[in-house]
Amino acid sequence: MAKLGVIMSDLGLLLLHLIGDFAAQTDWMSTKHQNRFALLIHCLTYTAIFASGFWLAGVEPTTGLWCSGLIFLSHVVADWRPWTLGSRWHHKAMALDQTAHIGILFLISFYVR
Repeated sequence: MAKLGVIMSDLGLLLLHLIGDFAAQTDWMSTKHQNRFALLIHCLTYTAIFASGFWLAGVEPTTGLWCSGLIFLSHVVADWRPWTLGSRWHHKAMALDQTAHIGILFLISFYVR
């Protein structure tokens, strides 16, 4: 597999995560734990950012599709929050959410190299 460069480095994946999960998320999308349509739009936007990164990095299309699918599904599961611990514990739910996202990206970083 060709050298993938900065986009598929750990820092590149982290940057794509920050863009997708924070910069590209609107206030409406941030209500996603209450609104399934908002959750779907947020997860599709998040995944599109990664799919674009895979394409720009020259990741083989089948690999990019599998990784994008994994990113989408894991993001839906992590962000759909029936397990939210309540507003008092929001910071802990947020930490769990971000840990799940980063963990998946860590695994993907080994797969696409």
